[in-house]
Amino acid sequence: MPWFERPGARLIRSGPEVLSDAELLAIVLGRGSKEENVIDCSRRVLREANLNFLAEQSVPELAKTFGDDEVKAMKVSAMFELFRRTNRLKAAGFSRKMQSAEDVYHYFAD
Repeated sequence: MPWFERPGARLIRSGPEVLSDAELLAIVLGRGSKEENVIDCSRRVLREANLNFLAEQSVPELAKTFGDDEVKAMKVSAMFELFRRTNRLKAAGFSRKMQSAEDVYHYFAD
């Protein structure tokens, strides 16, 4: 695949909203394996499991999904944890960075 058609180049050129879920996941994963390229890996995973299912999996469970690749599993797990934290902040009404001890208290009080 030419470099300018790769997901990372398309994201830079057009923004993340134009990419498919598989292309976004491919960017998070970084690279494929000897058996399949990263986009094919992402497509396979998303055919077998949707994003909500992946978000609920532990690192060992994700590693099985990614062919026993713990590094990919950690990247995906970290990505979903960041989503959860972002959603928690939005639900608590934070639209800016935490700037005081009171902000931190309200964030963790739930």
